[in-house]
Amino acid sequence: MRKRVLIVVVFVLMIVVVVLIFLLKSGREDDLIEANGFVEGEIIDVSSMVSARVSEVLVEEGDVVEAGQPLVRLDLREAGYALDSLASTISSLRARAGEVLTRLNKAEQDLKRAEKLHSGGVISDSALENARVKYDALRSEYSSLIAQIEAQKGSAKRAEVHLEEEVLTAPIDGIVDSVNINEGELAMPGRSLVSIIDHNEKYIRVYISEKDIPKVKVGDEVEIKIDAYPGRTYKGRVSYISSRAEFTPANVQTKRQRITLVFMVKIDILEGFDVMHTGIPADVVFK
Repeated sequence: MRKRVLIVVVFVLMIVVVVLIFLLKSGREDDLIEANGFVEGEIIDVSSMVSARVSEVLVEEGDVVEAGQPLVRLDLREAGYALDSLASTISSLRARAGEVLTRLNKAEQDLKRAEKLHSGGVISDSALENARVKYDALRSEYSSLIAQIEAQKGSAKRAEVHLEEEVLTAPIDGIVDSVNINEGELAMPGRSLVSIIDHNEKYIRVYISEKDIPKVKVGDEVEIKIDAYPGRTYKGRVSYISSRAEFTPANVQTKRQRITLVFMVKIDILEGFDVMHTGIPADVVFK
């Protein structure tokens, strides 16, 4: 009899233990928040300040580059010719300005003499006016030439700076996201030639429901998983939580999720930069 009671007690205790383990496990799983998104990155566009033909493209999409590494080489022979032309123009303008200045100085002396003669009644009003008109015209011409010289000098200075852009380099450490020009094509100011993803500024945007968002705080650490390495987890940190609720974007995978009000949460990736390629899906687990 005692043996039977003992067996029953042990059996009941086993059931209690199993139930407790199940409840504890369920509780822990309920505390976990999981979300998914895509790896994104800050993109820096590299462009030229001058119009020039591309003589050589030195990188390909997917290349890892360091700050200062050459990306594109430009053919700046035309810019060099333009600088030579500007130098010639400046020289001609200076010579012309020198000639006009000589005539202007003489016209100034003639005007002063005419004013004295006019005050003594020696010359007529029209003679004085002619001397004044000649002086004013030469002074205006000289001022115009000086302004042209300064403008051409400014253009020459900019051209000299542009000549230093024969090789465009990477402004940051990163990964080449796209090469947007080919050898022989014309690079225009403002046109993106190479796009680089900042190697240290990758992130994931996920969307958390109204129910779960109070559990998420800026600075919280998270675990990141990607399909390419199913057995590994990578560290991330919550860097931003939107204050505005929105409907889940259409790229979220299930229809039920897409009709739920959610808050956007930005996760900064802290490790695994070499495998966190932009565009790949990632799962995020909030601890």
